[in-house]
Amino acid sequence: MADRRGISFRDSAITFGSMTAAVVLLAIGALVLLDPRAQAFWGAKISDLGTIARALVDQLPRPPFGR
Repeated sequence: MADRRGISFRDSAITFGSMTAAVVLLAIGALVLLDPRAQAFWGAKISDLGTIARALVDQLPRPPFGR
């Protein structure tokens, strides 16, 4: 019969850390979804990030087969 061993401390610590991070992210997400001011704030931040990313992509040289 196979040896039944428990999970190691390393695996337990990794699981605890990842679950804690997941719960924190879900709680923050729920709070942002419930608060219209937070939605406006983070919407503007994400929009700014998209604008910066688009400006960086527009500065790249076009490939020869492109437009």
